[in-house]
Amino acid sequence: ALAFVVSHDGIALVKDVLAVDNDARDAILEEIHNLYADMSVTVLGYYTPGREELVARGMARIVNALRCLEIIASVYPRLKLVMRLCDSIVPENSHVYRIHDGLCEIDDDYEGQCDFDIDIEVLTSIIFGNDVTRRLLDFPATRPFISLMLD
Repeated sequence: ALAFVVSHDGIALVKDVLAVDNDARDAILEEIHNLYADMSVTVLGYYTPGREELVARGMARIVNALRCLEIIASVYPRLKLVMRLCDSIVPENSHVYRIHDGLCEIDDDYEGQCDFDIDIEVLTSIIFGNDVTRRLLDFPATRPFISLMLD
């Protein structure tokens, strides 16, 4: 196992633990507690619903909305929706997207009701959201784990 630990102001912060199994992880955490016995030890780890507090550990931004939505459409072929998307930083992302039958296409001439009328930040939050968001919006979401982001 391998652990990344930073100590400062009486706190030992374990930024990440890489281990082959739970026994190895437990062994290195025990060693950290022994090495930093006079300090409070905080471990940033994987989020487990109902057991731990969620700590944001990185940032995300979708830079190619069409490709992202094409992948989602291909993985979820039963997904059907129309999305108007606005992106002030990458204007190439600002379109109306129609997702149906495993495909995503740009249809800026669409004049009907949109299921989503959002900006790129909201889309990023939806896609990289949590299970609650996924269920409420009936839209695929996953919570990525970013290890040592900008550490």
